[in-house]
Amino acid sequence: MAMSENLGPSTHDDGVASPTATPASPSVQPVHTPDEPSRTATGPSKVAVTMRWIVGVLALLVVLAVVYLILAATIPVVWADTIGNQVNGQLGAGIPVGMFYGFVFSFVPVLVAWQARYKRMHLVVRIIVLAVAVILTVPNLLTLAILNGTSQDAAKAASILTNRATWFGGWSVSFMIVGVVLAVLVMVLSSIWRSRGRKIRSIKDAEKAERRKEREAKEAARTEERQAAKAARNAERAARNHDGQ
Repeated sequence: MAMSENLGPSTHDDGVASPTATPASPSVQPVHTPDEPSRTATGPSKVAVTMRWIVGVLALLVVLAVVYLILAATIPVVWADTIGNQVNGQLGAGIPVGMFYGFVFSFVPVLVAWQARYKRMHLVVRIIVLAVAVILTVPNLLTLAILNGTSQDAAKAASILTNRATWFGGWSVSFMIVGVVLAVLVMVLSSIWRSRGRKIRSIKDAEKAERRKEREAKEAARTEERQAAKAARNAERAARNHDGQ
């Protein structure tokens, strides 16, 4: 007699089929290693921010140096002719023109570059702001290239300024320094003013919170008094009803 394969559920003697028990598959537990780095997003540390600013300032200085060298070797004569045409050889006209160029094109670029400090500013926007600041320094860079250059073009441009725009160079350099100093002063005062404004707002917010707590406490006390008075009236009414019965 051939043995048949038991494909169905097993049966007991009473004829009731009982399902065969299937082993439960073990649940897969995630494996956590102690050296696994945390994925919690954290903001940059102060050291990272400081290093980022240092690298940015150094990069800006390098760009300024490269621009200075290019301008010193290419267009000093064109710039000297432009200033000479504006002054037109008048003896005292070089002073206000030099004051204007020296101050405006040092004061404004510093303030424009300062706008790149905002943390929420996109990187592309930050680069554009710094590029605009560099471009605004071009007139003063041209003047410095003429006054401090050693090439033949620089010497020719310096002679043009000496003959057609007297005193332009000295006053321009002087007001470059004035513009930078005043821009730094504006930045410092602005930071102090903003810090003071934040402190005043925090004080006002604390005062508002304190007044709100006092109003809430008074309202809670009045509510308790009304509830106590109501309970007393109810008790008095109940006592009268009891006496009447």
